[in-house]
Amino acid sequence: MKKCSLYELITLTVIFSLGFFVGCSSDKIAGTSEETNEFAYKVSSSSEEESSSSSVESKDAEKSSSSAKSSSSYVESSNSTPPGTTSSSTGVDVNNNSSSSEKPNEGTAKPDISLEYYLKLLNQESDSFDSGVMSTAIDLNTDGNPQNPNPPMTAEFDTPWPHKIVKQNVDALQEYFPMAFSMYPQIISAIKNETLDENCGLYTFNVYSDGLTAAYIVAEITENTIKVIDIPAGECKALSLTQMSRFLFYYCGEINSHAEAEHIKVDADLSGNCPIIKTGNEWVKL
Repeated sequence: MKKCSLYELITLTVIFSLGFFVGCSSDKIAGTSEETNEFAYKVSSSSEEESSSSSVESKDAEKSSSSAKSSSSYVESSNSTPPGTTSSSTGVDVNNNSSSSEKPNEGTAKPDISLEYYLKLLNQESDSFDSGVMSTAIDLNTDGNPQNPNPPMTAEFDTPWPHKIVKQNVDALQEYFPMAFSMYPQIISAIKNETLDENCGLYTFNVYSDGLTAAYIVAEITENTIKVIDIPAGECKALSLTQMSRFLFYYCGEINSHAEAEHIKVDADLSGNCPIIKTGNEWVKL
């Protein structure tokens, strides 16, 4: 065997070392490449999951927002003023503003149960009533004495003064003002539930016939006085002493429980077309 010189041994040792280093380096580099690819895959997967999660959260947020908007719209709708009511704090509609399908067409004649028709019978202006008057009805005066319409045993609704309607007596209106009772359910309900504005109230008021008058009109209501227009019968039939005119009105503010009636006689000729007014007749504000 040929002996190698020291120089050749050193050279072989260097070459062998370099080859071993290159091999190890290649393995390490290859391993790093695989690890990089695996890391890149994990990052990509994580990114997709975050994107998917973000998309789900976005959709959930949109649904939540949509639901909130829908709920908000419902609350606003629920808080809207219901049809047939006023925007005042009383929560009732003294003008009886029903839905358009229930109201007479504009320009058409009012039915013969309306206060407007009642005034037409008497040849009076359509605004002759105080705006608070809701109904008038003809009833029997069992006492038959207009000078003493309130004897000791007279019922609460037969006094000559304003009488306030409250929870305990509101149902009695069915007897005296049946049409008004059925046409104004909101104010009746407010009285029963005691939710009516405490500054306002529903009242009855009676005018007893003097035997000379065809009909009466409550023209103005104030704290201490109720002005009543007397329509002379003339050649027509007057209300008899056994008849009375009842009025139902809505009033806000102070009113004297013994407010006096101030009668105003007017010149009115009904002879050409005498009104037919009978016990049991009722006219309401439409």
